[in-house]
Amino acid sequence: MAASSITSAAQWIATQMANEANFLFPVQDQVRNLHYELKYIQQLVRDVDSPEGVGNSQLQILMEERIRNIVFRAEDVIDTYIVEVASLNNEDGNSSRDASFLVDVLFRQLVKDIEAIVTGLREASKQLQVPGAIAREGPSNDNNRPKRAGNYKVLTYAHTDDGYFVGREDDIEKLVRLVTGKNYSGEGCSQEVRVVAMVGVAGVGKTTMARNIFNYIFNYIEKLVRLVTGRYYSGEGCSQEARVVAIVGAGGVGKTTLARKIYKDERVKDHFRRAAWVTISQQWNTRDLLLQILSQTGAIKDDQERNSLQGLSEPELVVKTHGFLNENLHLIVLDDMWTKEAWADICAGLPLNYGSKVIFTTRNNDLPSYVDLNCVVHQPTLLTGKQSVELFKKIAFRDEDIRATRDDFVRLGTEMTRKCYGLPLAVVILAGLLRTKRTLGEWKDVSKKFGSLLLKVKGPAHYGKSVYQTLMLSYHDLPDNLKPCFLYLAQLPEHYPIESEKLIQMWIAEGFVPGDENQSEEVAREYLNELICRCMVLVVESDLITTEAKSILLHDVMREFCIAKAKDECFLEVHGPNDQRVGTSRRVSILPGGTSIPTQNSHIRSFIQFGVQYISPRVSLPASWTEHFKLLRVLIFDQVETHDGYLPEILGSFKHLRYLALIDTNIKTLPESIGNLSNLLYLEYKLGWEIKGETLPNVFWKMKQLRHLYLDTHVWLAGFPKGLKLHPLTTNLQTLWMIEGTCSEEEMERMGPRLTKLGIRHIKSQRLLDALFRSPCMTSGNLLKLSLGWTLGAELKSMEPLYNHCQRLRWLSFWGKIGENCPLHFPPSLVELRLDSSMTCNDPMAAAGRLGQLRTLLLSSTYVGAKITCDVASFPQLKRLSLISLDNLEEWRVEEGAMPRLDQLEISDCRKFKRLPEELKSICSLQNLGLSFMPRSFCHRLFRQGDKTAYQYRAGFANEGEKGEDFHIIQHISHVGFQHVLAKEGDDEAKC
Repeated sequence: MAASSITSAAQWIATQMANEANFLFPVQDQVRNLHYELKYIQQLVRDVDSPEGVGNSQLQILMEERIRNIVFRAEDVIDTYIVEVASLNNEDGNSSRDASFLVDVLFRQLVKDIEAIVTGLREASKQLQVPGAIAREGPSNDNNRPKRAGNYKVLTYAHTDDGYFVGREDDIEKLVRLVTGKNYSGEGCSQEVRVVAMVGVAGVGKTTMARNIFNYIFNYIEKLVRLVTGRYYSGEGCSQEARVVAIVGAGGVGKTTLARKIYKDERVKDHFRRAAWVTISQQWNTRDLLLQILSQTGAIKDDQERNSLQGLSEPELVVKTHGFLNENLHLIVLDDMWTKEAWADICAGLPLNYGSKVIFTTRNNDLPSYVDLNCVVHQPTLLTGKQSVELFKKIAFRDEDIRATRDDFVRLGTEMTRKCYGLPLAVVILAGLLRTKRTLGEWKDVSKKFGSLLLKVKGPAHYGKSVYQTLMLSYHDLPDNLKPCFLYLAQLPEHYPIESEKLIQMWIAEGFVPGDENQSEEVAREYLNELICRCMVLVVESDLITTEAKSILLHDVMREFCIAKAKDECFLEVHGPNDQRVGTSRRVSILPGGTSIPTQNSHIRSFIQFGVQYISPRVSLPASWTEHFKLLRVLIFDQVETHDGYLPEILGSFKHLRYLALIDTNIKTLPESIGNLSNLLYLEYKLGWEIKGETLPNVFWKMKQLRHLYLDTHVWLAGFPKGLKLHPLTTNLQTLWMIEGTCSEEEMERMGPRLTKLGIRHIKSQRLLDALFRSPCMTSGNLLKLSLGWTLGAELKSMEPLYNHCQRLRWLSFWGKIGENCPLHFPPSLVELRLDSSMTCNDPMAAAGRLGQLRTLLLSSTYVGAKITCDVASFPQLKRLSLISLDNLEEWRVEEGAMPRLDQLEISDCRKFKRLPEELKSICSLQNLGLSFMPRSFCHRLFRQGDKTAYQYRAGFANEGEKGEDFHIIQHISHVGFQHVLAKEGDDEAKC
């Protein structure tokens, strides 16, 4: 029914009662009474709105619509009252005599409206009363925080290794052999399959099987032949290579997971020189797909080359992509392809030369034959009963869970799992739901509802009945406060990962999360963890240390369900390219290609518009769009442009706006009135490609509720007579990212203790740098991420504040000179360290090597010495190391046991460096070595291809070229790239 609308409205009104006490003080009793009635009817709706209630009667549907309209009316009258009263007040909050009269009129009208709404809610409550319904004793607060016992396991997306993958080992082996054309023995060596022997005792069916292979060439047995040989055999007996493999199946059957397993298989990685994975979905952009392929296959080497490619037309990009791939053995995976048009748009850029392969996943059974008559079709097998139970147990039972040893739990889980019919997604969702249930009675209750849904739910054909029923059951089992949080995810484009921190701030801005400013983020994180625990969202990236989710997304089937449910509840509308009309929903999301802009709906609370990357002109907004957005709480423009490159001054009157993100837009600056957004919590401003920004207004200090401020590195904050003013904003600010260092010394000293992310560039003087290191943020111990850059006139004199106080710091970047007498002491908690232009006399390897959690280290113009040393057992967790422009470096010493996990090594523009350390040959984990702007003598000691300035070596392949005297150091590395080889030390790039 209207559960999500009631929940979000009740929580929003509670938030307004706390945040807007000055405006609502005259009617606080009436508003409090209204909030009570909303909470009461919320509990009644919860009792009526069960998953078995699908297919409600017409009377129930009308009752749902009536309640929703009353709830929406309650939000509107309070929000409108606050906006109108605020517009009548002066900047100091006082009113003139005439304004006071108008405020009194508004007050009287609000009282009448609230009384009418309360009466309507009470009448609706009587009609919802059922036997055993709750008494009117006031709402409980139990659902504010989800109750979850113990720790949860993270369900990852296909970008990461899936710890819950069960079965299908045969599928993987078949597809790996098909894609590579090789058969892999137990020891990992490979050879081409040329002979197949059928061995067995008499009567076992050897001759019959051989005859079947010949007679039924187009049937199932042919698939086995193709999978073994890696080739497609036509009816006339001539053969040609199978160049395209299609993984076909319904949503939730595991197509993407299987494709990702093949893509990440080490044998496949070793076989192909270039590989790319792109997701197409139902809305795609050909330019974007081609640029992704070029980037992932190594055709785009730096930002300058990327910028030049962005200027090419689509036909020119097709030619560029085709030419590059045609010269390299490659594997391209096209995930989630729906239509023939998508293939027609991209196929011209895929040469499909001998040995190269294309894998695509699709729900469309007709697509493989259109793509290629010789396409090999693979349909993932459903899980067996045993495999389904194994997958269920992995998710439903925690490590050492006592329930896993009890026959009654296992038997009940097995019975429910059997009704999932082998669909992995259905098993996962069911197990995620039961993981939150601790008692046998709760499991029996779920089993009863599950069986009832199986009989009643008639889901869309593409869902699959078992998948749809588990989605419905899992949604209805959510605590009330989590339902709007889940439905809110429907507005994101398909396969669109969102950073967890951004999502949490959006929930808070919408008022979905209870608690004051100190508690709301913690509660929101618990909400997200609960959705992860229930396997309703997928984790794309996790924190390496804390394992907290850094970014998440919805499975495409879950997203389809989410969109449908949000639409049914009039909670949110999603519009794509073919949608011409925006309705009356409170929240609207315009997906890439969509052009419908709401101009009549004055009740919109959230508006998000996504453009399309690399497309010009982008979507333009009508000049009058802001007239209907005055009650907005969330406004996001992502790759969208306005008609003139500016936002109107009326934006400052959006009293309820709490989240504003302008990402890759043509908006050159922000309006002066933005300082009037007294409730704004989150502001992100990033210019689009090739857009020249203008000076921003010096008004951020007015936004006293602002907690997170992200600015583009290319916007101007200079030119203020007294520097950038931030106080008193900095007292409560948690994020201040990439501002110009134009603050006064006093402002620097006031950087507050609540800051967790701080980024300041171009700090102009030694005084400002010293003042910053005296500020409370450097001694509070709350910093997690720090990026500082200072000019040539300043230098860092001491790292003691960092080492002594910043014990939680995870990410550190310094751009600027480090003084000769400044010892290098870094906080032991660092995971990533970047030092640029430090010009220190102290070997940075000594200090960095002691950091036990360090994963990434970049040193650029950092050290003026001639020798660096990695001590014994140093860098125990380091995976990526970059040594750039170390002008005096001649020798690198690596001692035993150093860098045991190193995966990627980059050395660039170190022109005096003589040779790689011998010990690198013992680091078995090293997979990639990139060498650029290095002398020819250095490169040729390793490997050479004549006088070429760009070439590569790949372990296990027939590489054209000559081995150098140090070749044994790199021969085990999977890929070694040589770029911009210099003729000799100090020269520019050599000519071929």
